Amino acid sequence: MKLRNAFILILCSCILAIPSKATSSPAPVGPGLHQIKTEHNFQVNPQSGQITGVNVQSQLQPEGKAEGTWTFELYFGQGENPETVRSDEGSAVIPMESPRITPADQPAQEYYIITHFKGRVDGQPTELMESYAFSIPDIRLGATRDGKDQKTYINTNGENSLIVIADPRRNVLHVQENTSHLSVDLKPGEYLVSVMVRDNVSLMETRRLNVPEKGDSDTYPVKGETDRYLSSDTAQKYIDQIKKTRRLLKPESL
Repeated sequence: MKLRNAFILILCSCILAIPSKATSSPAPVGPGLHQIKTEHNFQVNPQSGQITGVNVQSQLQPEGKAEGTWTFELYFGQGENPETVRSDEGSAVIPMESPRITPADQPAQEYYIITHFKGRVDGQPTELMESYAFSIPDIRLGATRDGKDQKTYINTNGENSLIVIADPRRNVLHVQENTSHLSVDLKPGEYLVSVMVRDNVSLMETRRLNVPEKGDSDTYPVKGETDRYLSSDTAQKYIDQIKKTRRLLKPESL
């Protein structure tokens, strides 16, 4: 019996001494473990008013010392062949040429950023992945005239919009923030109406507004002032300048 017990003790000691393969496997994502949180903003060319890239910032939650490779892939819809950028840090700029916008009257098609980290977190082998979605909306601008009170109604998409009406010399007559519509009394004639839809990136458009003696108002594009993007900082600067100067500035003057 003593010999048998000694044999069992030696066998158990050998089993405990075998290294665990789990310590070298990637740590799974789950409650209480690290996960990736991603945010983004845009790079905008101030001259052309077009988006040139997406600034991506990813971080671990809870925080930890990450050492390894971050890979960022940018997809549109169900498309293939993503733009891919690799970095030693949790941030990167992903090039974006000719961003695809979603018409305001259609369901938004989203961009997807797949963030992948492989390396070590606080010394432990870790592999994490996250899918992050965003969209770039179109801008909608309409003008109608009520036959009863003869007011001109300006409508756009998004509650977080700026609407500005100016005379042909760009002197501001009316300005309204954080709204999707504006009703004003305007004498028959030509005006400028500018709308900015504010989001992570702001989209701006200025159009000529014709107010006739009778019938509906109509708008026409202003060359070089349609579908222009502004970074968040530039958008706020533009709004502040309008309030200060009471002038409808051209985008290239910012």
